[in-house]
Amino acid sequence: ITDGNSETEATPAADAIKKLDHPLFSIAVGAPNSLSYVESLSSKGKNGVRHFFYSRNFTILTEIGKYFRSEYLN
Repeated sequence: ITDGNSETEATPAADAIKKLDHPLFSIAVGAPNSLSYVESLSSKGKNGVRHFFYSRNFTILTEIGKYFRSEYLN
């Protein structure tokens, strides 16, 4: 979960996680400086869609949590 302002480079860690075939979700909140960068950190699902969410505020996190529970805990 990020606002897009980072003091560290996330790409190497994201690439390592994706290389192990683990799903990696990225959630951008607010007005991130580089929406495409945050999206690029996420993995792709079996349907080819990126595991990426964007919202202008944090209220969407409840809905994203519901999605995770329905997709991965059922």
